[in-house]
Amino acid sequence: MITFLVSFITLGAAILVVFIISFFLGLFFGVLGLISGNSSTVLENINTLPENSIAMTIIGLLVVIILMIVFFFGLSWVISRLLIYEIPLAIEENSIGARAAIGRSWKLTQGFILRIQGIVIVGFLISLPISIALQIATFMIQTILSLLFPQESAIFAWLYLVLVFGLSFASGALLVPFWQAIKSVIYYDLCSRKEGLDLQLWGS
Repeated sequence: MITFLVSFITLGAAILVVFIISFFLGLFFGVLGLISGNSSTVLENINTLPENSIAMTIIGLLVVIILMIVFFFGLSWVISRLLIYEIPLAIEENSIGARAAIGRSWKLTQGFILRIQGIVIVGFLISLPISIALQIATFMIQTILSLLFPQESAIFAWLYLVLVFGLSFASGALLVPFWQAIKSVIYYDLCSRKEGLDLQLWGS
């Protein structure tokens, strides 16, 4: 089981690295293409670009990268603080509302953001290959069906809808319990560290 999880983490990390490199290379050459005018290829014109154009391109890319990093960490921080809000809403004895559940999640996760983000990243790397496989399967289904039936036909629409819905349901049946299990473990760990939940269960 551990070997299986390590393999999925490694595969997910490799896919993520390739995606990030491809994204920034595409962004770099796209910007160069916009400022290179009517040249036949971007690579041929890199040496002919004015120095100020190259400098502005680099500065623009750095600004975009910094803004993306700030946005990513800000979003991940908010997600980490609200990650387990539905767990106390579902399992705690005292009946609480949605606002109280959000406050409970905010309180429990305080001081453990980096730990939670690390767990979320590992979970994301494990689930990433499944998501990529779903996208590939969806594309293959669309391609095969388009070869067999006209895309405007009703049979194409129904077959595509049924097959894609089945794949989405199957992947959801794997990923949703996986993420809920992660949230439950995080909730139990935080309650044990902050409120001594493990000692209370042991004493009872």
